[in-house]
Amino acid sequence: IIAFGLIALLGLLPTGMNLARESRSESVGVNILSALAADLQREINTTNQTRLYQIPLSAGASGSTFFDEDGRWLGATSTANTPGAVYAGTWAIRARSSTTPPNAL
Repeated sequence: IIAFGLIALLGLLPTGMNLARESRSESVGVNILSALAADLQREINTTNQTRLYQIPLSAGASGSTFFDEDGRWLGATSTANTPGAVYAGTWAIRARSSTTPPNAL
């Protein structure tokens, strides 16, 4: 009986490990999105880009920014060959229209 119980517990161990890894990955992704949104909502610096992630805020600008497995920013580049990048955020700045709310992201 004990052996049967141990076999059942050992069989569930990989499933639990996968769920923990997926949960961590989703948490890091949510934290990155929150940080990007907060950076876009802050006042811009004198170079017309966001302070933290250096996203240019001129109409028509686009690009990508990359993060490692812990959510640390690796930089904003135009290529996907950033060493250590696990997460990538792609963005595009559009011109504000007359129907765009004043504080829309």
